[in-house]
Amino acid sequence: EEERIAKEAEEARIAKEAEKKRLDEECVAKEQKIEEKKINEQKDDEEALMAALSSEMEKQEILSEGEKPPQTMLDREAITQLINPFTELKKEDNQIGTFSPSVSRLERKETPTKIDLEEWKDIAEETESLEADEQLDVGAYIDLLDSFRKFRSIDLSSGDTTGAELIQLLCKLEETKKVRYLKRLLLPGGLFEDEKCMIKLSKFLQRRDCRVTALDLGWCSISSEGVKAISEAITKSKHLIALNLEGNDITETGISYLGVALKKNRSITNLALSNNIFGDAGAILLANCLIDHPTIQYLDLGSCDLTCEGLLPLCETIMGKFISVEEDEEGIVIEGEPAKSKIETLILNGNDLGDDGGLIIGNSLYVVETLKSLQLRNCDFSSATGMHIATVLAERGEYSIRELDMISNEFDIDAELALNDIVIDDPELQLKWVQPTLEKREFTPEEIAKIVIHYEVPDILHNLLCGENLLPLIDNETLLSSMIVDDEEVLSEFVEEAFFAPDDDEEFTKLRFVNGIDMLLLLMRGDQPAKTFLDDDFDELNGEDLLLPLSEDPLTVVEQFVCECIPGFIDRLEVEDTDDLETPNGTVAQLGPVKLKIMELICFVLDWNVSQPVVQHLLDSCAPLIVMQMMCKYHRHSILHLYCLYFFRLCLRIENLRESLFTKFGILDFVQVKATPEWNKSPADRLSYSGSLALLVDAIHRLDFSDFVCDAMANNATWNEFENTLYCKYLSEVE
Repeated sequence: EEERIAKEAEEARIAKEAEKKRLDEECVAKEQKIEEKKINEQKDDEEALMAALSSEMEKQEILSEGEKPPQTMLDREAITQLINPFTELKKEDNQIGTFSPSVSRLERKETPTKIDLEEWKDIAEETESLEADEQLDVGAYIDLLDSFRKFRSIDLSSGDTTGAELIQLLCKLEETKKVRYLKRLLLPGGLFEDEKCMIKLSKFLQRRDCRVTALDLGWCSISSEGVKAISEAITKSKHLIALNLEGNDITETGISYLGVALKKNRSITNLALSNNIFGDAGAILLANCLIDHPTIQYLDLGSCDLTCEGLLPLCETIMGKFISVEEDEEGIVIEGEPAKSKIETLILNGNDLGDDGGLIIGNSLYVVETLKSLQLRNCDFSSATGMHIATVLAERGEYSIRELDMISNEFDIDAELALNDIVIDDPELQLKWVQPTLEKREFTPEEIAKIVIHYEVPDILHNLLCGENLLPLIDNETLLSSMIVDDEEVLSEFVEEAFFAPDDDEEFTKLRFVNGIDMLLLLMRGDQPAKTFLDDDFDELNGEDLLLPLSEDPLTVVEQFVCECIPGFIDRLEVEDTDDLETPNGTVAQLGPVKLKIMELICFVLDWNVSQPVVQHLLDSCAPLIVMQMMCKYHRHSILHLYCLYFFRLCLRIENLRESLFTKFGILDFVQVKATPEWNKSPADRLSYSGSLALLVDAIHRLDFSDFVCDAMANNATWNEFENTLYCKYLSEVE
């Protein structure tokens, strides 16, 4: 496994170096082109200068014959001063962040059609010849505009930009004739209460050479007169694509101005009006203005004080008009008319719509044909709305919605089950109603019981075994650790499918085997934390506290099935199901995930609730001997070695297994035979399991309080010499 990982890492490194080399070559070629361009331009300038000087010299010769110089004659210094500004401008054009003709052509060709208003800075990727401009203050932008700098984006997101500063900046753009280069004007958090700055901005946007595509005026304290001024610009703009007016306390008066402009505008695709106060009256005005609007695709009306009164006309305009739904012999019959709106994303988060609003939205989902994303977070919905929307989607079957976000609403487990059924039937639908968190969600026993009854234990086990889960309702670990499976027939079918019914696809068989063991572990431990070699408390205990007594409690149904499967699992450890890996140093055996997972299960059973049947199955299957062989065979797999050490430590702590380790399986002879050749090598040449052998010797010493262990070491003729020579030498090297 480590060789495979190392090989993949090496291939990734080589590919990365090749990609880096290719990029370096492209950069060198690009720099060469730029240098050649500079040289050619310099030659052109020199030729122009020489031509001018030659002309001057000819005229000087004429003057030497007695003629007077003409008034337009330039001397050498004057010609140099005339040419130098153009030369400096060409040098400036090659700097990062400046405009070049090639960029202009690309901009005209690539016009964005949809902009995410939450990421204004990423509206379009900058071309290679024009990198993204940094976020500056007004003074810095003005200074750079005076130094031949051209900006594609002006970002004043730091806020607190005053109206006077905005007017000054816009005037500087006009004065330096660099209006046409500007594509994005980002002014969130500005202090624009004075309508004069909005009037100036409106006139700026109406200029023939203005090409602004994105305008961010979020949280700028714009008055109604300011909205009116901006609306005049929207009416005439042919380039504006995205407009953000959130958080400006816009009333229905402002919406009326904006609505008139939207009726005439044919370029805006993204409109954000969240966190305003226009309420139902403004929503009704907006709905009338959006009827048959040809371009708007994104509309954000979050936290705008909407209720059912304003929601109904909006839904009819954007989604469609619902009339009725009936069920006859042929199935569900829906009567209504879908809207002709082009809006694909509608955001209504933060409006107290309640279940009455949920009913309106659910009914509109019966007829909608164009809407793809609907966000309804924190809308005061109850389980009734969740059930209604789930019913609508189930009855309709095919719908345009691809994203439905209803997080932060109060749904009970019945509504969640109905919504989760929709997700299972339509995996491509992004239906959300639970807030993703790093902490696991807690379920009551009653909720778990409803989930289990709804999906049925056999189906749950089968689907989880095949890799299908019940997310976003509940994760596998929470579900399985909370379930109580005591039906022997169900468990028998599960065990048979997981471990003893091979599939035609060998990889799928391995995956199912690994999933089956994971599921058994969760069913056994319940809500108790998982235990692996990382949780081994062997080093923390001393004396008789190390001993593990056999459990006298009756085994659960799941534990009985696991106990009966142990012989089959041990036999599986000897199956060669993974091809060997060819390396420059020879052939390396690969472990595979199945064997490692079996080791995890056996160690868990021993450490969790060891019983006499488990011990007997391990002894009858010669499990310690097979683990010894695996430890040496897969000598490069350090994680396996840790599990092997964990297994031997557990065997030493259990009386029947401890005695068999020394008598039947010869643990002392095994350590000597394998450690002697390894510890005689130099540290760099030793196989990786040599360190685990030293830890195993230490574990045996920890059990020296046992008379049986002391007698076993004393009766081994070569053990004392091995300890006093080779083992001590190894410890001194390690220290």
